Amino acid sequence: MKFFISLLFIFFFKNLAHASEILCSFEEIYIDGTVQNGIIFLGDKKRLRYEYYDKSLYTIIFNNNKPFIIRNDNRSVYQTLQNENEILDKLIKLFNDEDLKLETFQNQDVQIKFEKSFEFDFYKRISINSNTINVSIYFYDCALKVFDKRYFNVNPFIEYQQ
Repeated sequence: MKFFISLLFIFFFKNLAHASEILCSFEEIYIDGTVQNGIIFLGDKKRLRYEYYDKSLYTIIFNNNKPFIIRNDNRSVYQTLQNENEILDKLIKLFNDEDLKLETFQNQDVQIKFEKSFEFDFYKRISINSNTINVSIYFYDCALKVFDKRYFNVNPFIEYQQ
């Protein structure tokens, strides 16, 4: 799961160049039928928030080039997210050079497929398949939006009201 979080985090952060700020709902569907829902804020190139609705899960915030993971059941508990995976280093380089052009990325450990939305300048689905995780992430109700920078703070954590 740590690999998935880090991968997703880096993917979104590196693909912010095509729009200034986007808000989307997401649905993750795992191979075992488990479903997780949440919301993603894509700010400028230095800000991201990936928040699960489930209180037993977490929120990922990337602010000023620092990734944090925050518990949803106790927003005062957070830690720095560590990236120590060789695959992630390769993906960082790959995503730095792409802007909604990538359709598939594959190496010996993971295959990632990207499906671009026809309705919005963003992805509608990302599929991640590896030995450790198989998940499809669907994005819907995407909108361009201007966010208060406080939504990307770790401490104090500001709840988003829809």
